[in-house]
Amino acid sequence: MKKINYVFICLLAVWWSLITDIQAQSPIKAGAARENITPPLGTIINGDFLPMYAREIHDSLYAKALAFDNVNTMDFMIDKNYPKDNYEKLKMIAHEISDSIVKSLRHAKWSENPVFKVANGETNVVRRQPSEKLLAWAKDRVRKTEFTKLGTADKASDDIRSLYALDLVKLDYYEPLSYNVPTQAIRIGEGTIGTLPGEFFSETGLKLKKTAPCKYYFSISLANGQFGYVPPASQFLLGGYETWLCSGSLLEVNAEEKISNTLAGLIQSLNK
Repeated sequence: MKKINYVFICLLAVWWSLITDIQAQSPIKAGAARENITPPLGTIINGDFLPMYAREIHDSLYAKALAFDNVNTMDFMIDKNYPKDNYEKLKMIAHEISDSIVKSLRHAKWSENPVFKVANGETNVVRRQPSEKLLAWAKDRVRKTEFTKLGTADKASDDIRSLYALDLVKLDYYEPLSYNVPTQAIRIGEGTIGTLPGEFFSETGLKLKKTAPCKYYFSISLANGQFGYVPPASQFLLGGYETWLCSGSLLEVNAEEKISNTLAGLIQSLNK
């Protein structure tokens, strides 16, 4: 608990330093609160494809909130109070996004004769290969698995291992050793759109946006193809599920850099 309080105090100090440039004559008020967010037994506690459930509770979990008020503005550091019913959070976020777009369009500056250009490119990317040891395990697992009985065992983890083994065997047997990955850049007036054929990280989009020589830029993933997750090379050191070798993540470690460099070149070519 002392460690948590120490972090909380440090966070408060950092935030306080950020607001010291507020006008001296404005009085500053600060407040704090905490809420018990311990999940009830049986609650899903992760956002992964395979749900994990709260099985036992050791210590109560608390979320801390900070509020700062200098009369003119009030800032909060707190989790948003989303609705709890099924799909209600999704609907709430969707409405907030659509409403913000409608409001933005009220101030849009229209061009009657905008520049319209398109550039296409390809990047040859190699497929990652399973090690001999991993492939041998996968083939042996597939031979020993009665796939018609999957879902009947008590341990879902056994089914998952068998399905993963099958995925590796199919990947090794069916998929080519390399791919020509398509990318496309589209310039419309002062803005440019870049397309990426897979599930890329926000890090890639932000990198492209930072280097794009145009007033407006955004990326569209899962466009003109689907090559699964394409994480930056640094993510492989962290070992998230997006990096696990399977049909949903099969490109070489440096694929993201190669593909994004090709797209960056296309974006540059449209904005000379």
